[in-house]
This record gives sequence, C-alpha cells and structure tokens, in this order.
Amino acid sequence: MSKASRLSLMASALGAGILSLAPLLSGPAMAQVAAAGYDYLQTVDGTSLGGVALVGNPLAPGLTMEAYPTNTDTIVQRGGILLNDPNGGPIQITALSLMTPGGGTYVTLDPNHLADDVGKMVISGTPAGGTFTSFFDVFFDVCSGGWGANGVGCGNGQTISAGEASFTQGAAPWTGTPANADFFNFHVAGNAIHTAPAAGDIHSVDPAPGPVPGVGLFGLAFLSLAGVATRARRWLNG
Repeated sequence: MSKASRLSLMASALGAGILSLAPLLSGPAMAQVAAAGYDYLQTVDGTSLGGVALVGNPLAPGLTMEAYPTNTDTIVQRGGILLNDPNGGPIQITALSLMTPGGGTYVTLDPNHLADDVGKMVISGTPAGGTFTSFFDVFFDVCSGGWGANGVGCGNGQTISAGEASFTQGAAPWTGTPANADFFNFHVAGNAIHTAPAAGDIHSVDPAPGPVPGVGLFGLAFLSLAGVATRARRWLNG
C-alpha cells in the first residue's frame, strides 16, 4: 500500500472516530426537545368547580401569534421541554373561559394573579409521541352577567368571587411532528383530566379540533418564554 493510501485511510479512520465521539461531547441531542408553543384546548363533559357543572365558553380570536380553532376555551403556553426529563419544563395557563350550561355564571383567570398561573409539564416517549403529565396553580374569577373576552377577568360583568386551585393531571397522549433538525412539535392527542382533589374540582379537556398554523420556532421563542421560565422557577421555589 502506498504512503498516500495509508494516509488516506488514517484520515478516514480519524474522521470516523471524531464523529463517533460527537454525541458524547455535545451532550443530549437537541432533537429530544419539544419546541416551545401553545396547547389549544376545549373543555368537555365532566368539568366542575365547587360541584357546579361547567362547559367551555369559546375565546375571542387573536390571543396569540397563531390562528386557532374557534371553539378553544383554554390556552396553555409551554417553554421548550426536554423529552423524558423527570424535572419537566415550565407551563403557564394564559387563557381560561368556562361557564355554567346556558350561561349566566362564568369562570375566567383572575387578572391580579396572571403571573401565578404556572406549573410544570413532563413529556415522556419518543419524538413521535407518548404521554405527558402536568401540575399547575390556577387563580380564577367567578363572574355574573359577563366575562373577559380573552379569558381574563369579568369584562362588563361583575365579580362574584375569586379563588385558587392546584391541579394535577395524569398521563394523557400526545403526538410529535418534526419542527427542524433540533426540535420536534408537541401536540395534545387526547383527553386530559386535571383534578384538584382538595376542592373536588375537575377540568376535563380535549385538543380543540381544527388546523392550527404554526408561527415557527423563533417566533415562539420571542413570546416571553424567558418570562414563563422565570415565573415557573419563582413559583416552584416559593
């Protein structure tokens, strides 16, 4: 074998060796991260607060940079979340709009505690899908005669009372689609039941049906995700 051939083989072997070490040097693959974004949810049968049955009261459009189904009544914002990390990642409830069947009494987020409607989500499975769990606090207003069109406050109605509930959600299904080489998109794929055992409250939701055009990873990153993480850390450490 000629000297040039030997040098070529050595170079190829060295290159292969460096490539094989790359995963060890770079740490967890970024493709294992669910891209930051929103979950658009629709309240379904079985939801109650204080023993009073509630149904969804659809939100006004235009609350985020994305278009979303017109029957959305609950919006959850997620930071980027590492797949199969038991510590999970930050979430915030950014809109909530419920009512008694037929209307008259409404439940929305308390405008005085929006920064406190935070918690964590744990995503398990593969980038193609799996299950997720979550827990979070919600500070809410109970309204009469009207509600905040953006799922916050009572709008032109009157505040009857205000309250707080700590919800825990058991395993629910999700599916994933590629976002780019570094991230995958997370989509709620079935029913998720949030319970607050201390108060006996239940919020049962399905993904709101209909297409939801994406805004892109960098647009989502611009949407105060650092603020979401900061509020979640403050909540968890407080």
